[in-house]
Amino acid sequence: MNDNEPCKSEELKSACPQPQNTEKEICQLEELDILDKLKQNPQLVSEIIAKYHSGPLPSPEDLVLYNQQIPNGADRIMQSAEKEQSARIELSRLKTECDINYINKSLQLQQRGQWIAFVAVLLFFILSFMLIWTGSPALGASIMGASLVAIVTIFITGKAIKSK
Repeated sequence: MNDNEPCKSEELKSACPQPQNTEKEICQLEELDILDKLKQNPQLVSEIIAKYHSGPLPSPEDLVLYNQQIPNGADRIMQSAEKEQSARIELSRLKTECDINYINKSLQLQQRGQWIAFVAVLLFFILSFMLIWTGSPALGASIMGASLVAIVTIFITGKAIKSK
């Protein structure tokens, strides 16, 4: 006899392996038991309805209810939402504008500082060459060396600060 063939006689059925109930079948049997109990005792039946909505505006059904309770309620809610949205857009625009102005001012200050540094270096070099030309080569060379060391130090520390 094949295992897949159904058993035909009672004595053969006892010898055939019986299939085990699966979890799904057990759940279905439990549900049937619960439904039978509920049919016998109808006062146990209750209904729970849940409604979920997410967003800045009420659902369309709620807007209809607002209109019934408050004259032009839905229109007032929509106008309020539109004002809020335009205020947020304006605030975002102003923040972006302020950021751009800040960056422009920072660049202007950097450029001004670079020009002042260039003029100061140029003056020290002119002073150094004048001292060397007039007969004080040691004094001119020391002023030129000191100014070069100061300039290199400023550039190195400035780059280190920017990298942090």
